[in-house]
Amino acid sequence: MRCHRRPTTRCHRPDAEPRTTSHRRRPSRRRWASLRTGWIEPDLVVLRESVRQQTWIEAEQVLCPIEIISPSSFHRDRIDKPAICAGQGMPYYLHVEIRPNDVLIELLHLHGGEYVLQAQARSGQIFQASEPFAFSFDPAELLEPR
Repeated sequence: MRCHRRPTTRCHRPDAEPRTTSHRRRPSRRRWASLRTGWIEPDLVVLRESVRQQTWIEAEQVLCPIEIISPSSFHRDRIDKPAICAGQGMPYYLHVEIRPNDVLIELLHLHGGEYVLQAQARSGQIFQASEPFAFSFDPAELLEPR
C-alpha cells in the first residue's frame, strides 16, 4: 500500500445522481458536476497497490481516501465525498478534523453500501485500527508545537 498526496480519483458511474434536500442550499455548478460524474480530489489516498506516473486513480484502486476537514470544506468532506466513495465501493474513509487545540480522527468502514464508524479518537486518546492496516497514534501528534 502506498499513500499518495492529492490525487484525483475518478469514479465512473454515469447513473450517479447527487442527493440534495430542500433545506440545503443548491451546490455550486462545479460541485454539482463532481457529484454527478462521481470524481473527487481527496487530500490523501491509500491505494491497494503502487502505481507509477498515474494522474487519474480509478475507484477500484482506492483502499481509503483521507480528508482533512476544515470549516470551508465541512459539508463536501463529511457528506458529499463519503457518499460518492461509498457508491463506488471504496472500503474505508478517514476524516481528520484539526482545530486549534484538538484533533478528531474517524475511520469509517463500508457496510451495506454506507459508511459506519469503525474507530474514533480525539487529542489525548489513542487512535487504534487493525484494518485497513495496523496503526495507532495520539491525534495530538498532528497539532503544531506550542
